[in-house]
Amino acid sequence: MKLIINIFLIFCVFITKAQCYDGISCLSESVSDYWRITIINNSKDTIYLFDTYLKDSTQNNSSLFYRYSKKNKKCIIEYAPMLPYLSVKRTDLIIVGSNSYVNKGQSVYEFSKICPYDSANYYIKKKHNNLAYKSINYRLYSKFSHSMKFKRVKLPSNYELECRLAYYKNISTLTSYEDYYYNEIEFNKQALSYDEIIIPLGHIILHHR
Repeated sequence: MKLIINIFLIFCVFITKAQCYDGISCLSESVSDYWRITIINNSKDTIYLFDTYLKDSTQNNSSLFYRYSKKNKKCIIEYAPMLPYLSVKRTDLIIVGSNSYVNKGQSVYEFSKICPYDSANYYIKKKHNNLAYKSINYRLYSKFSHSMKFKRVKLPSNYELECRLAYYKNISTLTSYEDYYYNEIEFNKQALSYDEIIIPLGHIILHHR
């Protein structure tokens, strides 16, 4: 039987605003097949948004980033760093597609510098299927972990959707080839030092027919 999924996003207003964290806030706007995310730095400090998974708008809606919590009936588009797979230099062997994100040496630490009182925009393509993975705590995994858990689940017909972005205040170690290989403990410590912005994207209703 053919599965047809209609997705309806219910917003109180067309534009939603995320909570403010240390002067960092965010606006989300539904634009056709995308969400436009605006990160606003109202603080006096420069921040570095981790955007390795955000830059490719054709791949950033991969089910790999969708983590569902049955307990909370909430699905999170999680763009925090997946430390076991990240490096500072890509390997010569290139893997194409979203699977590259979960293969060592295919993704590197990349950041957007957002200066005080400045902003940055990103576009996240909407996903039109019910595939996701079980929610996990990304901070339980480190540079020294071999892999992360990916247990596939089907999204229910009714759930809340959020997006989580990670940012750093210091990336001096994360941009260093030498530190990645020869100062691994400090590198891992800084890699886990990110803060997150939680962005509500709305209420999702899936209609199956």
